[in-house]
Amino acid sequence: MKILFVILLGSLFVSKLSAIYTTKIGFIGEHITEVNYANAKSAMKIWIAQMSKDIHIKSTIKFYNNFDDFYKDYQNNIVESVIMSPYIYLNHHKAFDRDFHRGWVKILNEHSKEYLMNYVLIARKDTGYSNKKEFVTLHKQEDLLSKLILTDFENKDKKKYTLQSTKSESKAILDIFFKKADLALVHSESWAIATELNPQLSKKLFIVHNTEKIFVDMISLLANTMPENVKDIYLNAMSNINTTEQGRQLMAIFKFNGTVEITTDNFEPMKKYYNRVIKENPKLLQEE
Repeated sequence: MKILFVILLGSLFVSKLSAIYTTKIGFIGEHITEVNYANAKSAMKIWIAQMSKDIHIKSTIKFYNNFDDFYKDYQNNIVESVIMSPYIYLNHHKAFDRDFHRGWVKILNEHSKEYLMNYVLIARKDTGYSNKKEFVTLHKQEDLLSKLILTDFENKDKKKYTLQSTKSESKAILDIFFKKADLALVHSESWAIATELNPQLSKKLFIVHNTEKIFVDMISLLANTMPENVKDIYLNAMSNINTTEQGRQLMAIFKFNGTVEITTDNFEPMKKYYNRVIKENPKLLQEE
């Protein structure tokens, strides 16, 4: 489902200035998987309303249907910030790196502040793994970052996977366990949680392929045109998102444990991986 939320954040009082600063934040839901967007929309409205009270922001929400409309709004100085999937960022990283720098990503562990993750390809131990066999892998068909990684694995194995979609990563893992499919591509964090909850999984399943720990699950960037003190206010609010009930509801919807500030420089390894796989497989961009 391709949805682009734009959150219009207005009436932001900038410290040391008596004037009012107005900022708008775009939320691109495209390729952010395993999120119920009806719930996400409602939670976003509630959280924005609470944040408005806390840091004196008047908020409204507007919807767009595609990335092009978002970027057109940015170029017309209507949108000043963006929240998006890593695939959207990677597919347009030259433009984003030119116009944006500071931002935040969601963290996986609130104690370690870890935000980087890797993908793993899972198979059953008893059936083994042979690149001569026609495997079926389960993942979100619309998740193009997963397709990118699978293509890289295909090149290593010199074979073509048959793709089958599933509702969630946990369901994908269970489908391998119950022999309903041969392979599953999931986040390493999903695999870790599943095996912790059900130790039998690690006895029956094993990791065939493992990417480097260079990926993130959701990205937010602030435009270079935004004053630095306004960025500080916004990023501080995001770092404290877990201190309000509304913020915790949003975290539950989007499945994260907080946020950490980053810059686009932090994404260099992920961009190098993307550029390499796209260069080797230009057809991937044509399939979008």
